[in-house]
Amino acid sequence: MNATTHTRRTARWRAATAALFALLMPMLAGCGERRERPLSAVDVELVRADAYADSIVRLARSRAAALTDEDVIVLGYLERLQLGLGSPFRLTDLALQDPRLTPASRRRAGAVLLSATAAGRGYVLDPLALSTVSHGSREERMRAARLHLDIIEQAVASAADPRGGELTVRAAYALAAAEGTVPAHAPSLVARAAALAADRRMARDDARDLLREAALTNRHPLALLREWRAARRFSVESPAGAWRSEAREAASGAAAIPLASAIAAVPARAAVEGSAPASMPLLSRAAARRLSVLADRHEPPPVAPIAVSLERYSRSIQQALGPTETGRANGRRFVEAARDEEHFAAAYARIRASHPAAPLAEVALESAVAMRTYAQEAVWHPGFPAPSTADLKRRYGLKAVDFDADVPMAWRPYYRRMLGSALAEMEAILPGMDVRGLSIQFGRTGKERSALAIHDPYGRRIHVPPATGPGTLMHEIAHDLDWQVARRRYRGQGPYGTDVALRTNGSDAFAAAVRSLPTARVPGRSAGRSGGWEYETRPAETFARLLDGYVTATMAARGRSNGYLSSYQDEVLAGHGTAVPPDARGRVLNVFRPLMMEASPLPIPLQSEFEGLWGPRPALGPLGMVTEVAAAGGQRPAAERDDEWRSLADLEAFPDAARARIARVQRTRDELLAEREAMICANPFLSLGAEGERDVRALVHRAARSRMRGIISQELRSLGIQADADAAAAAWLPRENPWMNAPFAASDASISPTTCDGNLDG
Repeated sequence: MNATTHTRRTARWRAATAALFALLMPMLAGCGERRERPLSAVDVELVRADAYADSIVRLARSRAAALTDEDVIVLGYLERLQLGLGSPFRLTDLALQDPRLTPASRRRAGAVLLSATAAGRGYVLDPLALSTVSHGSREERMRAARLHLDIIEQAVASAADPRGGELTVRAAYALAAAEGTVPAHAPSLVARAAALAADRRMARDDARDLLREAALTNRHPLALLREWRAARRFSVESPAGAWRSEAREAASGAAAIPLASAIAAVPARAAVEGSAPASMPLLSRAAARRLSVLADRHEPPPVAPIAVSLERYSRSIQQALGPTETGRANGRRFVEAARDEEHFAAAYARIRASHPAAPLAEVALESAVAMRTYAQEAVWHPGFPAPSTADLKRRYGLKAVDFDADVPMAWRPYYRRMLGSALAEMEAILPGMDVRGLSIQFGRTGKERSALAIHDPYGRRIHVPPATGPGTLMHEIAHDLDWQVARRRYRGQGPYGTDVALRTNGSDAFAAAVRSLPTARVPGRSAGRSGGWEYETRPAETFARLLDGYVTATMAARGRSNGYLSSYQDEVLAGHGTAVPPDARGRVLNVFRPLMMEASPLPIPLQSEFEGLWGPRPALGPLGMVTEVAAAGGQRPAAERDDEWRSLADLEAFPDAARARIARVQRTRDELLAEREAMICANPFLSLGAEGERDVRALVHRAARSRMRGIISQELRSLGIQADADAAAAAWLPRENPWMNAPFAASDASISPTTCDGNLDG
């Protein structure tokens, strides 16, 4: 080792040790003096664990053969922590019960993970995952990716709370997309990065709170950690779709306005600022190979959030690693091997070191975000106990719980435990649910390319493929409840009651509700089909999505989540399922209630909860308003073109189609603000106060301006004068809308909150 390398490592170790000491030695006040508490045994244990982690990371990169199997397993946990594959506390709980480790090694692994979490070393985002967030050439987009990541992480770090920072990022990129500063798909991708940035901050704060309480109560933090998980005390393990206040949305929206300006400046900054290197795995290729072997021996079952993400990115990964057959084969091997967390960490480290391809970073990001639904999952390792088939049949009245021959025996307890957990959660939300006589088959569906899982109404059997079925159980059981309606109400005239109701001329509330479903269609009339159902809009599918959304939203409101039941998180992070959450305006209540009460009746106390989640709202929340305004105006009709409008000098001849689109944006903006004013006039207690309402109006006006500028830019690009788009927007918009003069500020008098008598002075 040369002197420079030694100096850098020494400096890094001293900095890490100093940070850990600062965390573990809080100042205690007493008699007017301040004194440091002496190091406890736990403090020493955590410092030693940190030193151990540093040593095995260095050894993996220099002499991987010198690592013990236990060292490699601990490195695997650290790699999973860095990738953000699941809650750090779930990972720690897994390490504390890992049968491959000795009791001493389990405790040391737990201390390693807790120390790293408290230091904020989890959820390290690779900027390559954001390489499609900008317009421009590949080189320009790669240079901008690091800047976008910095914007996201700084916004979350500086926010009053992490979830609020996450909302700020979402709103800012929605504004940027409306204006055309970033591509239309960018907000969805950025939302994933913001989610993990928020999780890192929440996990760090949770870990520090845990260490403080452990010190105050003289408890070991690892013992306390398991208690906190059981009690669902960790904020990072709380469901992402939990209820959020309008005040938080308004504050997040106010912060989004200047952030959108920073996003607009990224292309200019990227032209002069070099991009930082992408993050690299902790595992060396040699250590990763050993971890793969150890994972093979452990025989973990596939993890659906990862397996489904890999399937989605399979083709782009193979293309990125091509164009040779060897490259495509490497991509296929990666997709096939990385089906669970430990295999993913090992396979990713092996391929990422030599192939820094954007799809690899994107699938790592997608998998990490999808794993959030497993945050509250109880620990299970191969060999751990689980309910027997007889237990499940006796408890729930199931007819059968079967496995295909190719489902390994080692996995079967996991899936029985999964099924028991899912049914128990459902029973708490749907006490009227009845699954007696239903069969569950873990194995192939025969339609793997088109369905993640299948409910067979003719055999009354749910087929659950091990790699893709978890996360869809609520949807498939909803189909079974619908199947029961067909037998109970329609004497089995068809497979599902909702489908039969659409064919009948019945005037009862159930049939009327089915005909009013937002996406219901009459069978046999869909374009390109003859005499069959249009799958995506058939009533049975719509009902299953609604019930999936209801159960997930109800669980979230109670602080619970279950990734076996549903992959849905919120309106942006919708997962690989098809859940439909309560709509922002509550227009589905009267349609969904009769279906719900027929399929699984709710007792009176739960009916109130149901109506609270699904009932009508007097007005949209701040971010819901932004979403509607940003989507207003539609797309430019491809066939329309005004060849006469070729110059910015002729603004009066602005194409009629563009004027109509902009008018729709203005109309949407005005209607939403009027709805909000009427709501506050009817119930002043719903107001966020002068400052809060000013923030809401500022956000909505900014969304409208962004959308209008985006429409003008689209029109100009279609006419080949893209370079003048900003000038046209600056010239035309203030003429049509005087309040839009730049610079735009939330404190402008013209956007003060209205009062009920129409006075704009606030």
